[in-house]
Amino acid sequence: MAVVYKNCLAVFLAVLFVFVSAIAQSGEVKLTEEERAFLNGKQFRLGIDSNRPPFEFIDEKGNYTGMSAEFMVELAKRLNITIVIQKDVTWKDALEKTKTGEIDIIPKITPSDERRKFLLFTKPYTTNPSVIVSQKDKNIDTLSDLKGLKTGVVKGLIIETSLKREHPELSIVQLPDIETALRELSIGNIDALIDNLGTVAYNIEKIGLTNLEIAGSTPYIHDLAFGVRKDWPLLCSALDKALQSMTEEEKLHIKDRWVAVKVKSGMNWKRLWPLAAAIAAIMIFFVLWNRRLRNAVDQRKRAEAELKDYTISLERNSRIKSEVAAISADIQSALSLEEMSQKLMSHIVPLLNANYGVLYVYHKDKDIFRAAGGYGYDQDSGDSDVAIGQGLVGQCALDKRAINISAPLENFMHISCGFSKLNPKVITVQPVMHINSVCGVIVLAGLTPLVDDYQSIIDELMPVAAMNLVIIERNLNTQHLMEVANKQKEQYRALFEFMQDAVMTSAPPQWMFTSANPATLKLFKVKSEEEFIKLGPWDLSPEYQPDGQLSSVKAQQAIMQAMECGYHFFEWTHKTIDDINFPTSVMLTKVELGTSVFLQATVRDITEQKRMTEEIVQLKEQLKQSGNSGQSNYKGERT
Repeated sequence: MAVVYKNCLAVFLAVLFVFVSAIAQSGEVKLTEEERAFLNGKQFRLGIDSNRPPFEFIDEKGNYTGMSAEFMVELAKRLNITIVIQKDVTWKDALEKTKTGEIDIIPKITPSDERRKFLLFTKPYTTNPSVIVSQKDKNIDTLSDLKGLKTGVVKGLIIETSLKREHPELSIVQLPDIETALRELSIGNIDALIDNLGTVAYNIEKIGLTNLEIAGSTPYIHDLAFGVRKDWPLLCSALDKALQSMTEEEKLHIKDRWVAVKVKSGMNWKRLWPLAAAIAAIMIFFVLWNRRLRNAVDQRKRAEAELKDYTISLERNSRIKSEVAAISADIQSALSLEEMSQKLMSHIVPLLNANYGVLYVYHKDKDIFRAAGGYGYDQDSGDSDVAIGQGLVGQCALDKRAINISAPLENFMHISCGFSKLNPKVITVQPVMHINSVCGVIVLAGLTPLVDDYQSIIDELMPVAAMNLVIIERNLNTQHLMEVANKQKEQYRALFEFMQDAVMTSAPPQWMFTSANPATLKLFKVKSEEEFIKLGPWDLSPEYQPDGQLSSVKAQQAIMQAMECGYHFFEWTHKTIDDINFPTSVMLTKVELGTSVFLQATVRDITEQKRMTEEIVQLKEQLKQSGNSGQSNYKGERT
């Protein structure tokens, strides 16, 4: 009876491999420019299951091998990427580390709704049924024959959860790994074992347990795919394309090397009726499988639609950040509030499809907001100074929130075009916030509606505008103080020491620090300035930045850009002298004093800002997940 089922399973597996892999297409890997740019120069960390042959394991020589390993190596070759195997991380820990970005790819994983909360999945590269293994001539054919018998499973597999949920009548025995499980079955400590076909076929032959056989089938089928950390959709799409580029012959060659099921030759014709029954069962199974496959295809289509929406969102955010970066680069060169205001409004008004714009800057000494410059702004309009709470500008500053007006009343406000005045159709008044204070107010008006995502652009731009306002005001204050002090070095040093921001200087050619104010010593937990000037920027940075680049290399690039352009503003991960990492914003400014040239760095801890942003993202994700339909979730399980 078991021999008959083994023949049936062999036929079924061959047909199933062809059926499941029929969607693959051969050809070269055609990546988009965004995908190529994302892959370029990165190293991708693999979280592996080091003892799960034939899919993936570490052999006697310490090499990563197996069917999943060969697929991973082939895709890496086609994408020209570098993979780094994390041998010392368990599979369960690797799964958790994908949530924090410490692991990038899980090469062997079964997709599930629970795992889609923190992983993206490629299309499956193989499918394996779970089968029943027993000693020969035990007359075990189906799950119903296991009632009252000790049935072994490898602890932590999806099949264990499925059996306990759907067949509570079975007596389940947990075992640590497949080799232990097969040996326990061989000596009779358990009566049967359920695991996937590829694993048991490979290990029975490898260990040489001649008294065991594949006795029967189960309704459980498991896909294997590549899992990718959720915030890297471009990596997932690139792996999918590389997988599609493999021919069916190439895929089958890898599978046959590791999952070749051997069955007995010949057949007992007196037992023909069980074969007919088995064939009928397989036909019924195919009907059920096709239905399940259609459901899986529908689920994947929904997942692909979600991925497409997510990709569009990423592209939109990327475009916004690119535009904001261009504006930031331009306004950073401004030396006065008027110049900065003029440059800012000259960018933002056309970008948002507005026709009028003006920036009011807060003057603390007079407690008023004064128009510093604008686009289409009439300086003779008589409304250049506004008190807090006065008009829309003052009310916006008082409430610290935007005011939006659509279809304002006629003569509510005018846009001057030289020979006449026009009534705007939309008005928005936006506060420019620095920490919890309003340092400016922007007024925008248009004859037609603003672009759809204008608020997203404004939200990205406001911190940049606020930072530049603060920097310019501080620079102006610094210039004023230095002029009052007749530009004496002692006065500059006093101002340097007084600044609340961490300020330090470094000089070529080694770019070691040459000075630091008390705020710098406090930020990096350095005891004295003498100790601080023995360090360089890379000594106060982790080995790698979040984008994977070496801090020592990226720091040199930032220094060179600042020396070339005169300034450079960017975000950076620093660390204290006791190795505690924290995010910062950095403003590098080129300073020339006589024949001396050096860089002044202004560093600000933005941990709280990052934390609030992450909380908002997590809240949005929770709201999104709360709308999902109740489907079976497999938590923390490995295959």
